[in-house]
Amino acid sequence: MSKVQKITVLAFVGLFILLYFAFDITPKTQELVEKSRAESLEKIDINALIQRSKEELNKGDQAEVSALEFDAQSQEIDSVKISVLEKLSGKWYRLKNPIIAGYYAEQIAEIGNSAEQWSISGTTFAIALQQDFDDKAKAYCLDHAVKAFENASSLEPENINHQVNLASCYAENPPQDNPMKGIQMLLGLDKKHPESIPVLYQLAKFGMQTGQYDKAIGRLETILKKDQKNKKANCLIFKAFEETGKAEKALEYKQRCENL
Repeated sequence: MSKVQKITVLAFVGLFILLYFAFDITPKTQELVEKSRAESLEKIDINALIQRSKEELNKGDQAEVSALEFDAQSQEIDSVKISVLEKLSGKWYRLKNPIIAGYYAEQIAEIGNSAEQWSISGTTFAIALQQDFDDKAKAYCLDHAVKAFENASSLEPENINHQVNLASCYAENPPQDNPMKGIQMLLGLDKKHPESIPVLYQLAKFGMQTGQYDKAIGRLETILKKDQKNKKANCLIFKAFEETGKAEKALEYKQRCENL
């Protein structure tokens, strides 16, 4: 083999190695998607959780839950089944177990498939996310809250509240691979709907969490120009003024908050 041929072969091999490692067959974005899907698999055995939770109830509550479970399983008419599942979900919510309440709310949504039902399911799981559950339980709740709000949004794309709820889930529970995802979603909604009260409120709330009090106050003042009796905005702006040392303003909005 001549020197020129050797150089050509070596160059070809080098190029092959470069292409193989620099341009992997599986794109990085696809790898991230596959990783995310794998991580989003059920983190807890919901049936085992229900059984354990039932065992911790008093006999009266155990009997009521068991009767409702049997009733739900035996129903063949969707409207009747939904009615029983609503009682089951409500019972577990009153028992201060929003994970199981969300599980039954999700079953209702899967049968009825309305935006309102999916939104109730998502909201119930979102409430569970704010409680002191372990990481596996929180991962389960986040996955199902996201699924519920995505379904609600697809059924009612004009209803911005579903999109705000979805973004808030990510903002309050940032994905490790994209910690700014929720905030970016909210900022995107703010560009499309600059006067939206739900968007402005959520951005103000998260702004305060990061010490951006002036921006938060500005957004809350925009809300209150549109809706002076908005209790959530009045209560939050009181806290913002309090944090910035503006005692007179803080007192004014504290009184409004308490009177609404």
